[in-house]
Order: sequence, then C-alpha cells, then structure tokens
Amino acid sequence: KIQLTLKEERTKFIKQVSKLDTLSPLKTLARGYSIVTDNSKKIIKSVKDLKENQNINIKLADGEKQAKVL
Repeated sequence: KIQLTLKEERTKFIKQVSKLDTLSPLKTLARGYSIVTDNSKKIIKSVKDLKENQNINIKLADGEKQAKVL
C-alpha cells in the first residue's frame, strides 16, 4: 500500500512540475514572445508607457538587446 501511495504522489508531483514549467516565462519566450523593460528593469506593458528616444531592453529566448524608441 505504501508503494502505491508513493507512486501516486510522485505522479501528482510530476504533473504539478509540468504545469509550472508550462507557465515559465522562459517557455513563453521560447514560443516567440519577448519581455520589454525600461532601464530600471520595469516591464513595459503598453505603448503608452513608451516615450520618444527612450532606451529599452528587449529580452528574447536567446538573449537580450537594447533598442531606442523612435
């Protein structure tokens, strides 16, 4: 009975880890999304948050680049 309970708990654990992995920001980046931040690392959520000539950081799955808003 203990073996069965341990096996069930392990299966539950693996499912939970899989769910967390799916929600990972890194997995989101791997699907083609990016995270845009300002120089203080605040996430830019709207174009309204951007100002002309502002420096921003764009994080992608394979690295990060700086850009300037036109």
